[in-house]
Amino acid sequence: MKRLLPILLTASLLATPFTAHAMGSGNQYVDAQTGLTYSLYKPVNTFNLKLSKFQLLQCGGGGEEWLYTAFGTGKKKIEVMQTMIGAHCSNPGLSKQLASTKINGIPATVHVYCDVKIFYTCIH
Repeated sequence: MKRLLPILLTASLLATPFTAHAMGSGNQYVDAQTGLTYSLYKPVNTFNLKLSKFQLLQCGGGGEEWLYTAFGTGKKKIEVMQTMIGAHCSNPGLSKQLASTKINGIPATVHVYCDVKIFYTCIH
């Protein structure tokens, strides 16, 4: 069951797309969507882990910004990174790429990395 958690979590994480609205809406995802050409998705289920980090970061390859979010801290943490299709802004490193999937009809590449010391460290 513990090994299935990252896979099940991935399917529930990226389920709510946001369209562009004016900045200052009070919703970080809606505000971040402004100026991006790809859709951002807000996790629907974070297993009661609170949002601990929300950052739009510059893409090292010169592309659009990418979104980094973290839920929880310490041993219980989920990290979600969202980029435009084909962008190589972050390096998934030693992660395992799961089978391709579609989320709301949009192709998604999902990577899972679990640190042996901190199980379920991150999901990309």
